[in-house]
Order: sequence, then structure tokens, then C-alpha cells
Amino acid sequence: MQINKSDLLDIKSHLINCDAIFEPPLSSYVDIEKYAKKLYENAVRFEIWEAKRLTCLLAVYINKEDKNVFISNISIEKNSQGKGFGKLLLNSLIKSSLTKQCNEILLEVFNNNTKAIHFYYNFGFSKLDECNDKLVLSFKING
Repeated sequence: MQINKSDLLDIKSHLINCDAIFEPPLSSYVDIEKYAKKLYENAVRFEIWEAKRLTCLLAVYINKEDKNVFISNISIEKNSQGKGFGKLLLNSLIKSSLTKQCNEILLEVFNNNTKAIHFYYNFGFSKLDECNDKLVLSFKING
């Protein structure tokens, strides 16, 4: 597990490799190049590297005022799925959030991304809100 090791090209390449795994595809709702730049410049990134390649990425924004963390991206390349990396990334985020005295982790997920929704519910997230075609999920951090 690394934090903020990646450079802009690593992030962009990873997002392109994961594009079709997103439901709907990531490129259908963001400009991957601009999004990679935004994550590189502004997000805290939890990363898993395999064979010197970024294969798993969890990018978050920390709101110190509201004491919450917003997950902007979680992506795991196809060949790295099913190895427990999603749980490892989220557990690392929780541990880091506790040290920053955050109380809640939030994320948005498209309603039709049933695989991701199932993963988040099994991890302990609960539905906070629903707007348009997305669910807002919350994970309360107990310290």
C-alpha cells in the first residue's frame, strides 16, 4: 500500500485501463485526462502497485471542517479484482481517517452499478440519500 506515489501519467493510464469496468464507463461521464489531473493535484490517493504498475486506486477528498471524507474514485483493474484489494483500500482509508479525526466516509454510486453497491453494503456502508441516478452512501467511523 502506497499513498500518493503515482504521477499524473500513472493515474491517467490506470483510469483508462479501468474505464470499461465502471458502470457506466468512466469516460461516459468524465474527461479522463482532466479527472486524472484533478485527482493528482487535489486528492489523497491510496494505491496498490503490482509489477511496478498502479493497479488499484482509491482517491478521496478530506473535508476537515465537516470532519468527513468523500471517496471520488475507487478502481481496481480486472486482473486485480477478487483479491481483497477493495477491502484493503477501504480499511486503510478508515485507519487514516481516524488519525485525522473524521467521523464519516461518503460516496456516490450509480444506481445501476449493483456490483459496487453490493460491495459497499457488505462493507458496512448504508444509504444516506438518493438523487437522480445515484445513491449517496455513508460509512460511520467509530474511533
